[in-house]
Amino acid sequence: MAHLLHCHGGQVSPNRYTCGHKLTARFQLYYTWAELMSKRTQQVADTIQRVLSAVVQYELKDPRVGFATVVGVDVSADLQHARVRVSVMGDERQRAETMEGLQSARSFLRRRVAEEMRHMRFIPDLILELDTSLDYSMRINELLREVEHERRENDAG
Repeated sequence: MAHLLHCHGGQVSPNRYTCGHKLTARFQLYYTWAELMSKRTQQVADTIQRVLSAVVQYELKDPRVGFATVVGVDVSADLQHARVRVSVMGDERQRAETMEGLQSARSFLRRRVAEEMRHMRFIPDLILELDTSLDYSMRINELLREVEHERRENDAG
């Protein structure tokens, strides 16, 4: 990296990691900055998901929080915000109560993420969202079963 800074007068090319000079094999990777940033944000997102999953499952003591699963985390490119998708089993009332419990525990969750990710200067703000993709998938599956059942009845009849 020092070689790149030297060759470009302190400027690193925003498009490529190379400057045209022969470099060591380590720097001959042709990643764009966007690819490197997305890899970094994905690593941060995966770590946040792992930590939050464990905390929600084992450490959170709020009685409002029912069976909740962290299904995904998306981190902004500047690492300032993390959108946490949570799937909750139960009816609408149970889901609302669980989300209220998680919202009230947001500072605790963020503190636990900070403890696990000490290497980061700033911990992203957690934005908790109810994930309904599982419900959507189950509904589509149910509809497909109904269509298959109707076909069998029509073929048999």
